[in-house]
Amino acid sequence: MLDNYQIISEDGQPRFAVIDYSELMDVRLLLDDPEKLEDYLDFMLIQRIKSECNEYVSIEEIEKLV
Repeated sequence: MLDNYQIISEDGQPRFAVIDYSELMDVRLLLDDPEKLEDYLDFMLIQRIKSECNEYVSIEEIEKLV
């Protein structure tokens, strides 16, 4: 999500971000549904932990970290 974007700068500082309209709609749907947002944040946490660990991590161990 939000992999494709363009930053528009003003006076050398980032000022605006241009994203694909379909990605904007996906983000809006996610933010409007607390359950979907929670699931997405859980998914992102799991992905981060997986990328930081060199060994298998069970879901139970991940839950202990949260």
